[in-house]
Amino acid sequence: MSFDPMSALYGGVALGLATLFIFAGRVVLLDTIDERARAVVEKVLKEERELERIAARLCRPPKMKESP
Repeated sequence: MSFDPMSALYGGVALGLATLFIFAGRVVLLDTIDERARAVVEKVLKEERELERIAARLCRPPKMKESP
């Protein structure tokens, strides 16, 4: 069995491309997860602001009507 330099070169290129695609896929996946997490956090913060607004309205003392 003899060493074929071209097969080693093709094998190295194939391994390099596979590694590149794996890392690129992970980056895309992590970006997608990051976008979804950001959307969830924004939704939670919006709901929290709404609840704080409602709580502030409920905690206000009642307005007294002035009698003429």
